[in-house]
Amino acid sequence: MMDASTTVQFAAEHLAAEHVVAVTNSIDIADALSRKNAVRTYLLGGELNVQHRFLFGQAAIDSLANYQVDKLFLGACGITSDGLSYPDVDWM
Repeated sequence: MMDASTTVQFAAEHLAAEHVVAVTNSIDIADALSRKNAVRTYLLGGELNVQHRFLFGQAAIDSLANYQVDKLFLGACGITSDGLSYPDVDWM
């Protein structure tokens, strides 16, 4: 599973593994992965954040239940004992 951060996008663009199944909420990461023959990509549903090109909201959260993943690639602006932080209060 790959979130919609630029760090994770960089990892997706340089992914060299084969027989990969990826799940993401990022339009840009899905686009980068679509160029790799050895990767099957699933895009979560939800509302589109036009500026940052990712899908979010209850539909995206609900669709997570359809997947079991072995690895998570997650970017965050901050990680503390209270959780992850993201600077856009409207997104939370």
